[in-house]
Amino acid sequence: MLCIGDTVLFGTEGIFVIDRITQKEIGDKTADYYVLKSHDKDNSVIYLPLDNQMLIGKVRPLLTESEICALLVQVSDFDDIWIADNKLRKEKFQNILQSGDREKLIRLAGTIYKHQQDMKLRHRKLSLSDERILKEAERIISIEFAYVLNIDRSDVPQYIQSHINMK
Repeated sequence: MLCIGDTVLFGTEGIFVIDRITQKEIGDKTADYYVLKSHDKDNSVIYLPLDNQMLIGKVRPLLTESEICALLVQVSDFDDIWIADNKLRKEKFQNILQSGDREKLIRLAGTIYKHQQDMKLRHRKLSLSDERILKEAERIISIEFAYVLNIDRSDVPQYIQSHINMK
């Protein structure tokens, strides 16, 4: 059950505070909604229907600092999930992004970091789609980690890289 005043992560959208429960009338139907106010976007508000379990399922409590550390230990020595086929890779990586699963996102970012380093050794660059996926993974991870760890978002990728052992 969500409680008013809780600070939560909503899908891949960011950090929100559950401000209140309100009723909204849409057409001839009245329903109850959680009102989520963005932590860092001044006017961003999400109205979340209390009876929509799919959307409610996207609301997650923030990790604690110790949970972040445990997660980074868990993904240390991760298996590379790189897929050679561009189309399949893009599809799988997009699914990971949409899932918002923190562990998978870190594994994804680590895999792309590793591939990026391999490409640099061959004087090549990542594809544009891989760069976009990496940036989006970093954005999603950075929102929560920066808030919880009280560090700048731009410092999160370096923080993660320094805490995991990439094969």
